[in-house]
Amino acid sequence: MTTKEMLKALEDYVPLFQTLIWSSIILIVVILLRKQLRTFLEAIEERIRKGSPFKVGGVELGQQKMTTKTADLRSEKVEIFGDPDNFQLLFKAESKDKTWTKGTKAMEVPGGCVVQVTTERKNPDGSWSNAEALTFVPGVIIIDDDDGSGRHLGMSGHSSETKAS
Repeated sequence: MTTKEMLKALEDYVPLFQTLIWSSIILIVVILLRKQLRTFLEAIEERIRKGSPFKVGGVELGQQKMTTKTADLRSEKVEIFGDPDNFQLLFKAESKDKTWTKGTKAMEVPGGCVVQVTTERKNPDGSWSNAEALTFVPGVIIIDDDDGSGRHLGMSGHSSETKAS
């Protein structure tokens, strides 16, 4: 068999050799840089969870818009009866590992406020459990914090406090 015939016989195997060589190079790079790749992927995951835009190739994850009022939702997503935004958010907290959230909302009514506390916990199977408590607090109003960071409840009738709108 001549050299020309041998090369002709091996010609069909060139794509296989290319695939094996590139796969080996990629595997070696992944093994050598696994710690850096893990840190990189964790950073991407955190950004995506926080709503930052991210684009790789043809896949694009856009920035999530935070909806603060139910009335801002488009009509095809939710049916609305009455004013769903009567309750005002006082605070909301979420664990860094995203396994629980807790929020407190209040609604002014004659003579005080109705306060609702909601706790959501992630179960080991990935489902969520919710607990809610509702109570009436007499003689208080909702007050916007001076620095604009949120709201709190305060005694009604105090001249230094202004009622939230």
